[in-house]
Amino acid sequence: MKQTLKEGKRANKLLIAAVVAVVVVLLLGLLLGNQLATSRLEEFKDVEEMLLIQLISLEFREDLIEDVCALEWKDIWEQKAELGSMLTALERRLGRDSPKLTTKREIYELIEIKTIELLERIRTECHEDFSIILLFFTNKKNDPLGSAAGSADQGLILDQVYFKHNEQNYGRKVYIFVFDINSKNSASVALRNKYEIKEAPSLVIDGETYGYLVEDEIEELI
Repeated sequence: MKQTLKEGKRANKLLIAAVVAVVVVLLLGLLLGNQLATSRLEEFKDVEEMLLIQLISLEFREDLIEDVCALEWKDIWEQKAELGSMLTALERRLGRDSPKLTTKREIYELIEIKTIELLERIRTECHEDFSIILLFFTNKKNDPLGSAAGSADQGLILDQVYFKHNEQNYGRKVYIFVFDINSKNSASVALRNKYEIKEAPSLVIDGETYGYLVEDEIEELI
């Protein structure tokens, strides 16, 4: 009987120790996750500030020099793409509706719009041969403005187009920008109004507005 009680107490201690170990591991995981998210936010802030400074600098340089073709603009695109990847990672970690990301998302949209303006000027004045594609999407379920599933699928198709043209050097380069159709940013709203965007997904390819397109249809337009 005593042996049974001792074994029972030992089993309880082991169970308690196991539970404590699991709780500690979970807490450490949460702490590490929060530290990683905080570190990612700081990294995003650094890149964001640097890119904003460069874009403002470019705007002044455009006003001060006549030859816009002399501007270093490809680095701006690469850093914009890096910032977009970081924002996506933060959204996955913190949740797209996280209040920590609201301002950062709006700043990113402004950076996108400024980059589009720069690319359009470069293409016109410097006779560069590339396509500019805008995707207006939604990721909200049951969104009256469009389909989240359709938007996600359209995004995957654009990823394939981007990889083919920019990584495998098939045809002309393409520069892709994405905008949330539900954004309240006044600049993004003006962009939607400019291209008469009413639903998601919608595409703007070299200034012309389209609905959902499969890859072959996009290829015919670029």
